[in-house]
Amino acid sequence: MNNHSPIENLEGHAYARRLSVEEKRLIGELADQDIPTHSIWSAIMKKNLEKKIIKKDIDNAIQKINKENNVGVSPMQQLENFFKVKDYV
Repeated sequence: MNNHSPIENLEGHAYARRLSVEEKRLIGELADQDIPTHSIWSAIMKKNLEKKIIKKDIDNAIQKINKENNVGVSPMQQLENFFKVKDYV
């Protein structure tokens, strides 16, 4: 038996802030174009005003996407790939 009533508002809970597959795809595309986190957050919020995501959720999604893209790649290879993509080489 719990000593408190069930939560009526999940606004601050991570479950309410989870991202859909479509939102994750959009975040990945915009991050690849070097769009700032705040602008990505604004774009997602315009699509769904009831979303309760925060900017840290966007940062976490970008970090996860980058990590998935760099599986099996050494740090030096990651740096070299970054320079090639950004036309620094």
